[in-house]
Amino acid sequence: MTEEVRKSKKEELRELLEMNEQARRTLKGILARSKGQDVSVERDEKMENKLRKLEVINEKGELIVSNTDIQDMINEAWVKKGVKKEEKSTFGFSTEYIEKWETMLQNGEDMLDYLAQQINPKVYQLEHVKKAIVLTLASTGDKFGDRGRIHTLLYGPPGTAKSAIGEWLVHNLGIEGISHRSSDVGLTGCAVGKEIVPGALPYANDSSLYIDERF
Repeated sequence: MTEEVRKSKKEELRELLEMNEQARRTLKGILARSKGQDVSVERDEKMENKLRKLEVINEKGELIVSNTDIQDMINEAWVKKGVKKEEKSTFGFSTEYIEKWETMLQNGEDMLDYLAQQINPKVYQLEHVKKAIVLTLASTGDKFGDRGRIHTLLYGPPGTAKSAIGEWLVHNLGIEGISHRSSDVGLTGCAVGKEIVPGALPYANDSSLYIDERF
């Protein structure tokens, strides 16, 4: 194959990856299998034929180009879609991290256990508390006649890591946080001069709010 034809096929593959989500998924699955990971990817004969014509895979569905080249092209495709690798998504999780979750789900791992371990890893034990927090962060909004939100109340003596967990959520996941009595003026709104300004609850709309209650 001439150098010119190689460049042409490379550009075709780049264009395919930018335009076609299935092409990206298929190649990511092949890459994972080539690294010995047990990943199940739905067969797509039409897509596999395209990849064969571009001389990306052989008749057995194995990669016949550099793994690094393929991974770089997939990353480029994400960037062109406006989703940069380092860009943060909901609650600060990167696109790469979410892809890792997809693989874990396919392997049947317990995601609640896994995500709970990510909540302030420096705080040991309290697994049940961390699981409750994960469910709170993931709970949906209310619908008519159905309260979809989950609230978590941490109660205990000083030094039991309540604030350590709450402050970690504020600084690492970007949720709203306030530190005063929940009955104080300012939770829902307060008067500043002649204006009524929103309080912490409106600012946390569609997100979560951490309240560090002081007695």
